[in-house]
Amino acid sequence: MEIDAKLHPTIEKQTVNKQRLDPKIVRKLSVLKPWLSVSHISMEYIFIIGAIVLANMYWNPLVYIIAVMWIGARQHAIAIMIHDAAHYRILKNRKANDIVAETFLAFPLFVTMRGYRMSHLAHHRHMNTEYDPDWVSKETPDWEFPKTRFELFFMLAKITLGVNLFWMIRLIIKGGRPDAAENKNISSVGFAIGRLAYYVILIGTLTYFGWWMQYLLYWIVPMMTWLQLILRLRSIAEHFGIEYDDREYTGARTTYPNLFDRVFLASKNVWYHLDHHLYPSVPFFNLPQLHEELNKLPAFKEQAHITHGYWGVLQECSMTIKEKQAAQAI
Repeated sequence: MEIDAKLHPTIEKQTVNKQRLDPKIVRKLSVLKPWLSVSHISMEYIFIIGAIVLANMYWNPLVYIIAVMWIGARQHAIAIMIHDAAHYRILKNRKANDIVAETFLAFPLFVTMRGYRMSHLAHHRHMNTEYDPDWVSKETPDWEFPKTRFELFFMLAKITLGVNLFWMIRLIIKGGRPDAAENKNISSVGFAIGRLAYYVILIGTLTYFGWWMQYLLYWIVPMMTWLQLILRLRSIAEHFGIEYDDREYTGARTTYPNLFDRVFLASKNVWYHLDHHLYPSVPFFNLPQLHEELNKLPAFKEQAHITHGYWGVLQECSMTIKEKQAAQAI
């Protein structure tokens, strides 16, 4: 199987590494399993519907909060599948890959996979540089670490309470712009018609069945609150609080999640972020095997930034007030 270096640009950089995996291993781990990807997508929606049914059956504020956290985590899993689709890692047929990704993954979250693909591939090509759109967009005080524990708590609390609603609306509007330069599998006209049709059908269905309140409580609220917290935590974990240098295996963090992380924060092996940057052609379900192979390389074991749990990430990115005052005095 050939791996397209344009879609997985980090692969080209790997040729200069002194210690790298056998190409045969990478090709084996890069083989797609469409049935498995489709099963994971279906499973997430089944989990969401189940949570809604249970929350309605046993309604009380605590049950609702747990449902919001659970559904937000499932929305995050859907977002992770958008990421795999951006690398053409869901279906072998690229046009089908994009149609499924837009219809069942991106549109429900009010974003577009094609817009995400544009910025994400640039992120891979120019990771943590002035040409990385993700890095440039985060050159703000919110993304300066370490923070004091109070500053970190206050920032995350605001995000969880939906204070960044205006930012989300801007993101949704920006994400809806049809960028055709690297998304030729669906024409811009076809894409626009399909997206409009999706929302017309959604609005019609919610109106006909009288499901607007349920949609607000069990889709919009989790998306604007818990999902935003997860996305912020994950973004911090992936590229912040790390000492960058010119060694082979630095620039991103891999996080070993605990049980709470797996249930309410991260899924689909998204925590293997360093591993993904090294070999972006490997789909989500093979990332654990990729990590095992990388751990056999002495340089990876020595250099890779591994953190245990997302709470551990926050600890690495925080400090006491006295420590901050001392740092500012230097």
